[in-house]
Amino acid sequence: MENPIFGDNNKHARWSYFKNIADAEEMMRVVRDEAFPFIKNLGGEAAKSAYARHMKDAMFLIANPGLLSNVVSQIDSIPMEDRDTKGDLYEYMLSKLTTAGTNGQ
Repeated sequence: MENPIFGDNNKHARWSYFKNIADAEEMMRVVRDEAFPFIKNLGGEAAKSAYARHMKDAMFLIANPGLLSNVVSQIDSIPMEDRDTKGDLYEYMLSKLTTAGTNGQ
């Protein structure tokens, strides 16, 4: 049997769970304190994957619960049936992240 990424004790870290939290403060708490650390540490301490190396110093920087709720809502409205959409979204977000430090965003 395959070992699922999200076990019973961390199903709350799934997009399908936290995207439906109506209270923005609670969504922020779940994403910042539970989902993000879970995703950041996928593979555990022993992981030597490129993912683990790149996520080592990652920080969750969305400080406003309303902004997080808005972003989650907008991303959820994107039709993801087309896998190219996911790639396009990923590349767009990467481009925003690379300019965020220089633009103060």
